Amino acid sequence: MNFISFEVGRNIDIRVVPYEDVEIKPLHIDHIENIQELLVKGSDESGYTLISKEIVSNYERFKPIVLKWSESTYEFNLGAFVKDKSSLVRLVGHIHFRVALPFLDKVKHIGSFNILILREYWGLGIGKKLMEAMISRAKTMGIKRIEAQVVCNNQRAVNLYLKCGFSIEGTRKNSFYDGSHYLDEFFIAKLIE
Repeated sequence: MNFISFEVGRNIDIRVVPYEDVEIKPLHIDHIENIQELLVKGSDESGYTLISKEIVSNYERFKPIVLKWSESTYEFNLGAFVKDKSSLVRLVGHIHFRVALPFLDKVKHIGSFNILILREYWGLGIGKKLMEAMISRAKTMGIKRIEAQVVCNNQRAVNLYLKCGFSIEGTRKNSFYDGSHYLDEFFIAKLIE
């Protein structure tokens, strides 16, 4: 379904959604080429990713990582697939969730995540759908708390996390290096009932 959104300001911005439908589903080894393409392009578009393009773009180095994701009971990956107007299905977003310390009883209820969406799909609700699917699946694993870090000036991501019920619990000073500057990060978390 297409819709038009308007932003009030000096000019009217009309934005038509560039896809027919979005499907959130688990990623596995069969998606490795789609994942590589997404992560390489996404790391070029955003200065806030932790992705090593050198590893992701090398199939032989990246394949064991995806296999580990696929086989683990302590982490999962979800993808946002869209069908564009020409009926081509494309991976446009990805969320990786992991239980940080699954073998320690006192903290095995805590998980964390990373998310990446291609720039042309920002602001269309795909991030929220990925977050909701991640939270739902984390609940089935017995997770009671989900944490992440987000660069403070990444306002789009901060707004998404707050909209999804996360709270800012603190600031980590100079914790993210973007290649030329040290940036502060918010430490965010959500308690799961």
